[in-house]
Amino acid sequence: MARLFLAGVGPGIMMLLLFMGYVMIWAMLNREKMPAVEMSMGLMEKVYASRTLIPVVALIVGVIGSIYMGVASPTDAAAVGVFLSFVLVWWNGEFTWSLFSQSLRG
Repeated sequence: MARLFLAGVGPGIMMLLLFMGYVMIWAMLNREKMPAVEMSMGLMEKVYASRTLIPVVALIVGVIGSIYMGVASPTDAAAVGVFLSFVLVWWNGEFTWSLFSQSLRG
C-alpha cells in the first residue's frame, strides 16, 4: 500500500515546481501588484513564528511516516492520526471532556 503513496510523490513534486514557476513568472510580470517587501527575519525568529505549525507537521509526518515505514496500513495510520491529534490537544492544554464528547459524536 505504501507504493501507492510513493507513486504520488513524483507527480506531487512536479506540480509543486510548476506552481512555483507560475507564481514566480507572474510576480516578475506584475511587479506593481506584488505586496511591499517586508523586513527580513532571522532564523530563530522564523522558528518562533512557526511554532504553531510544528505540531501539525509532526502529525503529518507521523501518519505518513507510519505508512512508509511499514508500521501501519493506511487504515491503521488513520488511527495513528487520531491518537497523535489527541496527544497534541492534550499537550496544548486544550483537552476537555466536552470537546472529546463532541469529537466522538462528530
